Amino acid sequence: MDTITNVVTHNKCSGCSACFSSCPKGAITMQMNREGFMEPVIDKQKCINCNLCNKVCPILIDTVSTTQETIPPTYAGWNKDKRIREQSSSGGIFLS
Repeated sequence: MDTITNVVTHNKCSGCSACFSSCPKGAITMQMNREGFMEPVIDKQKCINCNLCNKVCPILIDTVSTTQETIPPTYAGWNKDKRIREQSSSGGIFLS
């Protein structure tokens, strides 16, 4: 087994497992590296060179530049009650 250097380099891999999930032959496994992060490892015996791993990799996907139409609306708020805000990680917006 060899590290998938042709998909994305070790220092740029986010460990998202998209390549692992997309492989139709199970040629990609996620293994922990020396730093403790999961990274893809390919079994070249199983790989059929379908290139799906490259097509789903968020690091390699050619993203369209962000325009005003693609930016979703953003909202902000907080609870006026200081007691609730101090006990909440969401600013008291989401109460149970």
